[in-house]
Amino acid sequence: MDISTLIFILFAAIAAAQLLYWLFIFPRFAFKKPHETQQADLLPPVSVIVVGRNEEGNFKMHLPTILNQDYPNFEVIAVNDQSSDDSGQVIEELQKEYAHLRLVKVPENDQFWNGKKFGLALGIKAAQYEHLLLTDADCYPSSPDWIREMISGFMGGKEMVIGYGDVEKETGFVNGLTRFETFQTAMQYFAWSFWGMTYMGVGRNLAYRKSLWFEQNGFIKHIHIPSGDDDLFVNSAAKRGKVGRVAKSTAHTLTQSKTTWKDWIRQKRRHFSTSTLYKPWHQILLGTYGTTTLAFWPMMILAAFMTSGILFQIVLGLGLLRILYQYLVGLMAARFLGNRDVVYLWPIYELIWSFTGTFLHIVNAWKGRPKGWK
Repeated sequence: MDISTLIFILFAAIAAAQLLYWLFIFPRFAFKKPHETQQADLLPPVSVIVVGRNEEGNFKMHLPTILNQDYPNFEVIAVNDQSSDDSGQVIEELQKEYAHLRLVKVPENDQFWNGKKFGLALGIKAAQYEHLLLTDADCYPSSPDWIREMISGFMGGKEMVIGYGDVEKETGFVNGLTRFETFQTAMQYFAWSFWGMTYMGVGRNLAYRKSLWFEQNGFIKHIHIPSGDDDLFVNSAAKRGKVGRVAKSTAHTLTQSKTTWKDWIRQKRRHFSTSTLYKPWHQILLGTYGTTTLAFWPMMILAAFMTSGILFQIVLGLGLLRILYQYLVGLMAARFLGNRDVVYLWPIYELIWSFTGTFLHIVNAWKGRPKGWK
């Protein structure tokens, strides 16, 4: 077997793996019908929990957008996690206007949980209601119907609802890459969840039953690392047939992206620190997609240069077919996730993200998991 034939076979295998994802896995989410919103008289009371450390400005700006939600019965628990700024005072001032706002303070000497898990645990224990909806202090709802839409995901006896935490559109390449990575990650975890493999959710927009949290003994399974209050909890607690999925545009939360490469890389390193603790089968499926995505573009270019005749035509055909379905699925997913502009530039962002993500995994393996939350 000559080298050109070997390169062709390798590329064909990579392209076939990619087509498996784009033809069968991701369309399960991208082509779905919008989720139905539950009637108001059937909606349960809800405890919305917001955790923040040194988030004075965000508490002041974003808490009212949650407190003014169009929902019949809910409380908002703002957890002030050892802030050194005026976060506590801001929350206390808002309490004078909003009777359904409650303040939970994390004592300054409680440092044994390095991350937001302890503050979140205190908020969950303080919650009056069974249905919990979580977000972060630097996030705000996309509409006054956010709570209603997310809690509608509990219909049918669900124990958990995964949602979408979007990023505001701004100028700059870091913002574009952040929105692309957020979009791509959400498309994957929604799609796999529809296939019965709910491997993660995002703490910016996540709901579950309080009884499920206690059933899992809270965050005890991964208490040794700062991150994972969202994805590792979901990875461990999600049960087949018990997970709701809500991706409607009125059910998103939004946050600002990092503005510098340094801050963005630090954030991504923290996010990546949990993926090695996913269930083995989840790691295999996600790793296969990431590896074949990384190899797709260089192998396609190499195969196109080294083949001729019918093999060259097959290389082009496989490459174009994969790109075509990628655009089709991406644009259909954008009905729910927005960010259509990053879909148009998908090949560029994908190429950069593939190498950047690989680099960050290597850095984490070399330096260890990032420590701390803030």
